[in-house]
Amino acid sequence: MIRRSLLSLVILAGTGAACTSTDVVLSPTSFYATYTPTVLSNAATTGGMLVEVVGNPFDAPKAELEQSITGAMTGSHFGPHVDFVTTPPEDFRSPYRIVMVFDSERNYTQQKLCSQTASITPAATESVKVHTALCAAEKPLTGVSGRVADVTGPEDPKFRQMISQITVNLLPPFNPDRGDGDRGMFLSSLGSPGAS
Repeated sequence: MIRRSLLSLVILAGTGAACTSTDVVLSPTSFYATYTPTVLSNAATTGGMLVEVVGNPFDAPKAELEQSITGAMTGSHFGPHVDFVTTPPEDFRSPYRIVMVFDSERNYTQQKLCSQTASITPAATESVKVHTALCAAEKPLTGVSGRVADVTGPEDPKFRQMISQITVNLLPPFNPDRGDGDRGMFLSSLGSPGAS
């Protein structure tokens, strides 16, 4: 079951991380019933969170784009510290990964992002639009799309702000579809973005 929710906006407003720039636009978060906040603690103890970046909207080298993305993601979520990596370390055992596809010409389902990552070939683009999914192996857990206007490169503050906001929304402190009935437990135990 998927639920598209405005929860992301509530989280952002509650943490003071809401974007004041009209240049950044995010879709509502897509939630799957299998998502729980324990994703973070699991990833933190099994080598980190793999980030697969597909496409590059800038003239900058792909390595520079990836470094900016993982830098903007670090600390931009609730719960324990997680290392965001684009190359799995030797001790990597985590089943979780985040897929980011930069492509302004097409829409992607979270299922495709998670299960067909290797076959995706994004179209060339002059604007910055990204489709993202948090995956457990090939199964989607959450998903968000975003776009930002008038950015100069991967280090542009508006681009990094978009990535940071996407991270918060992909890794929220609770799942409204699970019906656990104790959302406060997730909030109090996981703390605020960047908490360790």
